[in-house]
Amino acid sequence: CALPIYEARARGAGSEELGEIREYTQVIIAQTDRLRDLVDQMLGPQRLATPAPTNIHYVLERVLTLLQMQTRGRVEFKRDYDPSLPELLLDPHSLEQAVLNIALNGVQALEEAGVSAPRLTLKTRAVLGAVIGRVHHSTAVSIEIANNGPEIPEEQREKIFYPLVTTRRDGSGWGLPIAQSIIGSLRGSIDCQSDRELTRFRILLPLRGLKAPQGAVTPAT
Repeated sequence: CALPIYEARARGAGSEELGEIREYTQVIIAQTDRLRDLVDQMLGPQRLATPAPTNIHYVLERVLTLLQMQTRGRVEFKRDYDPSLPELLLDPHSLEQAVLNIALNGVQALEEAGVSAPRLTLKTRAVLGAVIGRVHHSTAVSIEIANNGPEIPEEQREKIFYPLVTTRRDGSGWGLPIAQSIIGSLRGSIDCQSDRELTRFRILLPLRGLKAPQGAVTPAT
C-alpha cells in the first residue's frame, strides 16, 4: 500500500520533503475516493454520475499532478489552455478518468519507445461549427492530449477504441474504450490523429447543454 510507504519516508524527511509527501498523500486519498465512486457507478446502474459546474482546467491539472507523480521528471508536460472557456455541467470525476486514461496511454507509449525528449501537451480550445456524431453544434470545447511518441499506424488507429486492442507491449486494451464510453455519455466524441511527429487525441464536448448556468458554484473536490 502506498500510504505506509509515505509514512515511513515522512519519519526521516526534512520539511521540504515532508510537504511533498503530504501533497502526494492527499492526492492518493482523493484518487482512492474518485475510483471508489467510479466503480460504484459502473457496478450499480441505478447510481448515476452527478453533474456539477466544472472548470475543465482544474480537472486537467489534477491529471497532470498524477502524471508528474508517476513519471518524476522523466516526461515533460506542457499546458496550452484557453482561459475563456466557461464551466461545463458534467461529472468531473468521469472526465478526469477519461483524460487520465488517454494521457497514461501516451506516457506509457513514450517510455516504451525510449523517446529521447518525451513530451505530453494538454491543450484546450473553443471550436466553432463542430460536428459530433453527425450532429452539428455551433460551439464545442476541445481537449487535446498530444505526445511526441511513435506514430500509430492507420490500420491500428481504426481499431484503437475497440476493447482488448492495444499498441503497447503491456497494454490491457481497456483504457481507451473506457475513455470513449465516458465521453460518449457526455454526448461528446474522441478521435485520434498520428504521424511521425505527434500523436493527438482530441475530445470534443458540445457547449450547448453542458454549459453551467451563470452564478453556479463549483464544488470543492
